[in-house]
Amino acid sequence: MLFQENSIFHIYNQGNNRKQVFFTDDHYKDFLFRMRRFLSPHVEFLCYCLMPNHFHFLVYVRQIDAPFPRKRREADGTTITISRSTRTLNKSIAILLRSYSNYLNKIRGTSGSNFRQKTKAKENWIDDFVTIDSPAFFGGGLYAQNCFHYIHKNPMDIPTVHSLEDWAYSSYLDYTGDRKGTLCNQELAAELLGFQLSDFRSYY
Repeated sequence: MLFQENSIFHIYNQGNNRKQVFFTDDHYKDFLFRMRRFLSPHVEFLCYCLMPNHFHFLVYVRQIDAPFPRKRREADGTTITISRSTRTLNKSIAILLRSYSNYLNKIRGTSGSNFRQKTKAKENWIDDFVTIDSPAFFGGGLYAQNCFHYIHKNPMDIPTVHSLEDWAYSSYLDYTGDRKGTLCNQELAAELLGFQLSDFRSYY
């Protein structure tokens, strides 16, 4: 995918054949851990939502190529850094999806890729990744702002979810102050998208 530094991007994917990719609370938490581990060196997360069969991130790309330490475990159990390699954001996204798929396959006794290699222009799934310059979904310069709220509203498509507070696997609860999550850079999101953190609930 063609990324640009100092720009906002909407990144998303879904399960192969729309199949479920998150089954338990531990699965969602594991994916969030991998998001931080593999993508945070490249991006600032502005918001996210993990759904049973897909995910959305809105991110601000700081650096496309980021250094990652290479570590070695010593005989006494300690870990030392032996070198640093550079990895592209595209590569880190691929590692995120592959490593989570490997984890999920191992604990569920399955095999193969769990995510689509490329999203399709079907039922609001759009080719490749979508940037704020794309006319997709909302169009014009308001794409990033509308996408931010669209991502947070995703759980309302689940019949058992009656309010956004019911869904634990998005950044909505962090922005409302009901949870002390640290994955998203809320101050940067408010600055870039033009809203006041104190008025966040009013947008919903």
